[in-house]
Amino acid sequence: MPTIVSISAVILDLDGILIDTESVARRAWFQAAVECGFQFSDELYAKVVGRPVASCRQVFQSVLPDGISFDQFLKCSDHLYHSEMEQNGVTIMDGIPELLNWIEQTDLEKSIATSSGRETAERKLELAGLSDRIEIMVTSDDVKQGKPAPDLFFRAAELMNQSPGNCAVIDDAEAGIIGAAKAGTIPIMVPTVTATSANVRRLATTIVDTVPEAHSFLKSLCAN
Repeated sequence: MPTIVSISAVILDLDGILIDTESVARRAWFQAAVECGFQFSDELYAKVVGRPVASCRQVFQSVLPDGISFDQFLKCSDHLYHSEMEQNGVTIMDGIPELLNWIEQTDLEKSIATSSGRETAERKLELAGLSDRIEIMVTSDDVKQGKPAPDLFFRAAELMNQSPGNCAVIDDAEAGIIGAAKAGTIPIMVPTVTATSANVRRLATTIVDTVPEAHSFLKSLCAN
């Protein structure tokens, strides 16, 4: 477990932390698999959640049926994913309004580090009504390597003019926690769609069940 220090900034994951899109993505991936003629599993989903497309491509090579490319599967899943978001909107995760208010009132810096591309991420924020609350966002389009590499977190800290060691990261996926730990930040895990692995339990400063619990932990860091 990393050493706990006082924080000056918070880096937030987008999907599964700020907004409830992980459940939408999961439904889209499972349905796309049915339409493409293969079986998607929870184990496979755990391997790809929170990771950039390039990493997912490698994982899928062993499960795609003959005649179906990863690009075909991705086109199908993307269509299902975006259609549901545009039709039903995007829900803000419980506790996020209060967390954002507290971060701003405490004069902490904040940013987003997401595996989504910029156009998609900006649209999600727009649908959620959060565009005016986020000034700094680093996406997979902005770095050479996405999660679990540390690039997103290094760049977010740089844009906030903060040392990574003084940044708390709230993420819901193993890839994000690994990247946050590699960057030397303070990783806080809020698992929303997958179980925590032994690796995550080793790397995370703390693991909590909800965003409000992560908020309470941040308050304790600021009291140091």
